[in-house]
Amino acid sequence: MSDPVAFKWVEIAGFRGFNQRQRIVLDASAVIVIGPNGTGKTSFFDALQWLLLGTLQRLERWRVRKNDEHIVNLYRSSEPAVVEAELVIRAHHVRLRRQGRYDEGILELHDENGSLHGDKAEERLAEMLRSRPGQDVRRLLMSSALLQQDVVREVLEDKPSERYQHLAGLLGLDELGQFETEVKKRADRLANAGKEGRASFEAAQTRAEGLRARVSALENDMRLAADVRAAREEIVKRLTTVGSLVVLDPIPNTSAEAALAQTATQASGEQLAEFARRRRELDDKRKDNRPHDEAALASQTAALSIAESAFAVAEQEARDAERALAEATERSSQMAALAANAIQLLGETCPVCGQDIDQHDVERHLQERITNRGDASLSAAMQGVEAARSRTQLASVEVQRCRDALAPLLAAKRQADEYATAERQLSGELETADLSLGASLRLVEVDAIRAGDLQRLEETVAALRVAWRAAADLVAVLRSDSSDARLAAEAADLRRAEEAIISFRASAMAVSEQEEKAKLLHRAATRAVAGVTSARFRRLLPTVQDIYWRLDPHPSFTTFDFELDVYRLRGIATPIVRDVDGSVAGDPLLLFSSSQANVVALSYFLALGWAAGADALPFVLLDDPLQSMDDVNALGFADLCRHVRRQRQLVVSTHERRLGALLQRKLAPRLDGERTRLIEFKAWTRDGPVIQQSEVAPQVEEGAQRSVVTANAA
Repeated sequence: MSDPVAFKWVEIAGFRGFNQRQRIVLDASAVIVIGPNGTGKTSFFDALQWLLLGTLQRLERWRVRKNDEHIVNLYRSSEPAVVEAELVIRAHHVRLRRQGRYDEGILELHDENGSLHGDKAEERLAEMLRSRPGQDVRRLLMSSALLQQDVVREVLEDKPSERYQHLAGLLGLDELGQFETEVKKRADRLANAGKEGRASFEAAQTRAEGLRARVSALENDMRLAADVRAAREEIVKRLTTVGSLVVLDPIPNTSAEAALAQTATQASGEQLAEFARRRRELDDKRKDNRPHDEAALASQTAALSIAESAFAVAEQEARDAERALAEATERSSQMAALAANAIQLLGETCPVCGQDIDQHDVERHLQERITNRGDASLSAAMQGVEAARSRTQLASVEVQRCRDALAPLLAAKRQADEYATAERQLSGELETADLSLGASLRLVEVDAIRAGDLQRLEETVAALRVAWRAAADLVAVLRSDSSDARLAAEAADLRRAEEAIISFRASAMAVSEQEEKAKLLHRAATRAVAGVTSARFRRLLPTVQDIYWRLDPHPSFTTFDFELDVYRLRGIATPIVRDVDGSVAGDPLLLFSSSQANVVALSYFLALGWAAGADALPFVLLDDPLQSMDDVNALGFADLCRHVRRQRQLVVSTHERRLGALLQRKLAPRLDGERTRLIEFKAWTRDGPVIQQSEVAPQVEEGAQRSVVTANAA
């Protein structure tokens, strides 16, 4: 029989743990990868994933910054990563090469039809990997062809609806899923049509309600204004009460003219009310203002000027006296210093009279005379300073007194100036104000208003308010002139709106009925698809259970199953483990240890591969799927690997030396055409993993293995 081989070889350079280029030969139905943790095994599986998908999604969540590099080897970050491989996919002999960094990896594809690059190469590779159009290549790969240790439980941690969809796809029920999708789309379309129909019906109702309100208002106006002449006469009488201040002539004959008069009276009333307010404030300020005495202000200003001049003279005299005191003090100090120096020049005998000289006596005598003379001049200078300071103090007091007396006079002057300015501004605005109210409305006391007469201003404002209310009433009365025509038009619109309501109600009811039928069909389709999927999965369940039994991760929970159901119109699949008698069941993620849950995920992963059958990818890549030999039946796992390698190329890694030795024995070639390769990751250096490659010798008979292996160049 032919040996199922997908990957022939792979070359890796500058990718994650691989620095220097290395070629790993994979031309065998079973490839066993052995090595301690940290020697590069996971980088090897990452390279295969990156080659096929162009991403390493499991590492995306660990990138703190978007530009964190997680593809290129850190020791050669200036060069891009390169992964190249030769493989056979669904009878297509293909050579792939991907080169790039974290943000982009360009794919090259070479097959019997030629060479493709970039997006076209990605599309061609996806076509080769899919068995049917529309399949998600990444999900197909990660759930049934590539299982890595840090995402081993991804299949159990999926959302139940996503797990259900993928399970249905692997069971060959894509068309049923598409049917359900189309039914849902139709239900959604009809639901949107129902919303639009109900919205149109509600809009028609709202418009009809507005028309009814307007028709009712017109009918009410006509009833209120049945006797237009009498109403106009009453309004004219009201206007005559303010005729001495505001005149409305001629009286409006239409509601439009009355509305203009109403607007004019309102605007003019607001304008004159503002003038009256300002006039009143100015009059109040005039009452509060202190009398302004210009002569007193001038006299007090002159007195302040004289006092400030006297103060300046006194300050100058004080400065002169202080300067004289300093000079006298300096002369006294100089004389004392001169006497001290002269005494040192005298001898013991006077050169004039020949008498003996006592230096101490002479020094004392000179000091007394200098001091007596100095004291007299210093005393006079100090007295001059004291007198000058006293005059300065008196002058300062006088200046402050004059300023205090001037301050209220200046304040009164400022108030008078402010009032005069405001008075001039108001007078100017009154002079230039436009007091023409329109063709039929005028003010009588225009001159008094422009003169700022507060009483006339306030009386005119009150009269304008009366005229405004009269004009408003006149608008309502005269509106009946055109009410007949408007009422007929509004009534016609109302009839059309009510007819539209009937049409929209019928349409909305029909669409809502279709919407309900579509919802029922969607629910029925969802449950039918779930039923077919469940029935198909039941056929797969013995395979799942057989795999789970072989691995035997738990002594009590010996049954593994998926509960398929419909929740909120969506199919869901939930993993369940049960104990021996079936009385206790639960989610393995909640009940099992981490390593035991990994075994459940491995069972599901291998079962999906079997379920896919001919649709499955031609290889299975298992990156250290068993982290603990104590939580699994190792012999059962090795036996499963033997079954897998007969259908698809198997590449499996482990850090457990015991499991590695067991796999070498169990996966050793036994049939013609079978080959088994051993890839040993010995260590890791800055150049990359240290790898030894060899072929496992065929088993001559069951249970025995030849000890000699043929080694190939690393």
